[in-house]
Amino acid sequence: MSSKGLFGAGRGHLDEAGMGYGAHFKRAARVGTRMLAAGGACLVHGIFPGIFTATATNTIVKLNEELKKGHKPGKQEPALLEFEI
Repeated sequence: MSSKGLFGAGRGHLDEAGMGYGAHFKRAARVGTRMLAAGGACLVHGIFPGIFTATATNTIVKLNEELKKGHKPGKQEPALLEFEI
């Protein structure tokens, strides 16, 4: 993909999300950081099953709720898989 195509796709995504670059970066960084922390807790939980028993699941559910609030009406929302780690 050319850099022009990459930037064009990025601009289209920002327009679709109704966000500027800074707001989008802040939100993506916040979501990504929370996902990394939950992933780390999940790995620790795999070794020590008695700790972080609901951290990953709670994080996923909360992030799903927050991300659904940010979708524009009428836009297809991704489904949340029903499971517990």
